[in-house]
Amino acid sequence: MILIGLTGNAGSGKSTVGNILRELQHTVIDVDLIVDELYELDEVQAEIHDVFGPCVFKDGAADKDLLRTMIFSQETAKAKIEQIFHPRVHRTLAHRVAEHKHEELVFIEHPLIYEKGLVSDFDQVWLCHAPRDVKMIRLAERGLSLKGASNLLANQIPSEQSVSKADIVIDTTKPLESMKVTLAIECARNKTIGVA
Repeated sequence: MILIGLTGNAGSGKSTVGNILRELQHTVIDVDLIVDELYELDEVQAEIHDVFGPCVFKDGAADKDLLRTMIFSQETAKAKIEQIFHPRVHRTLAHRVAEHKHEELVFIEHPLIYEKGLVSDFDQVWLCHAPRDVKMIRLAERGLSLKGASNLLANQIPSEQSVSKADIVIDTTKPLESMKVTLAIECARNKTIGVA
């Protein structure tokens, strides 16, 4: 199995690329979805309550928007949230990768591979890339304010700095069909490498 990290800034087109890879019959494990699943667990809700108290709860559950704001504005809060989620994410990822160990290629969609120093966890890293103005437009289309989008990108390494580090750079401003062809070629090439 070749384990490939699929990364890029918010608004860089990771989800689009991930969906194309799924269409090509490859497993794509989305770290953000794992976080969402973990967030719903009673034990996680309880730990958030123990750490931050009832002030971060709304309608009986931890307020995701408030926690996200705290993560971007308070380093201490960010570290505490990471202590709650990161070990659980790591265990869940390891389990899910093991479930697909007989597949030729497995992709992990993870937005912070470079930020968290996780490059060595993967055989390859594929970077989804788009100019900042395109990312800002995409984030606005998701409902983020200009400030919210700027804060989100400010907490990530600009993809321009990661281009030289990536094994493959995917330009997500290209037409969908063009990306499909590029990804199909790269997947086929890596399957050949895996067999060799």
